[in-house]
Amino acid sequence: MNKKSFLRTLFTTLKDLQSLFFPPICLACKGPVAGENTLMCATCQANLPFTAHHLQKDNLMEQRFWGRINMVRATAFLQFQKGGSVQNLLHFLKYEHREDLGIYLGNWYGRELNESNIYKNIDYVIPVPIHKRRLKKRGYNQIEEFSRCIAFQIGKEYRGDLLYRVKNSSTQINRSKEERFSHLERAFSWKTPGVLEGKHILIIDDIMTTGATFEACCYPLKNINGVKISICTLAIAE
Repeated sequence: MNKKSFLRTLFTTLKDLQSLFFPPICLACKGPVAGENTLMCATCQANLPFTAHHLQKDNLMEQRFWGRINMVRATAFLQFQKGGSVQNLLHFLKYEHREDLGIYLGNWYGRELNESNIYKNIDYVIPVPIHKRRLKKRGYNQIEEFSRCIAFQIGKEYRGDLLYRVKNSSTQINRSKEERFSHLERAFSWKTPGVLEGKHILIIDDIMTTGATFEACCYPLKNINGVKISICTLAIAE
């Protein structure tokens, strides 16, 4: 056996052992799945709590921003429930380095958005950034691949270089809407804001809870001429 054949056999053996001792699981229910490249079981894929926001004008997501952000459209892909499948997906995406899940869900939702034409007039797709210290610690922005795949599916330009986080805020859990906004005030800034004049931008984050993060992102845009804002998230909390 030559070296190349030996390495191929060794790799296959190690993969088999990994599957034996660490069988692949569904990232939504944590039950078993058929293949190692399968991210969700068929039951979970069919029963995810879809919102259908992209088919509804004045949907729940948009209503939550009435009087807060002057936006064109807002959508969320999934409904978040504590202890549910979407919470599991967000955990794997955010803390377990499952960027492949972001790619999978981004392409899935991107195809839905493309068919509905809800974002047909978008110029730039922009992910909500994390602070550089948190990025260094975590190694990735959990929403980046999701955003990139949506941009690809709807045929729009992905711009991960325009919005950045200047304030490394602590966790927002257990804060009220007012406390969250105060905590995030001046947390974000825009590079070369003149690029945004007359543009329609789609800002994407992982979950919509109180909306304070989006308010903080959009606050610096109030003095930019002709900028239009739309919003999208992977999930929306109850």
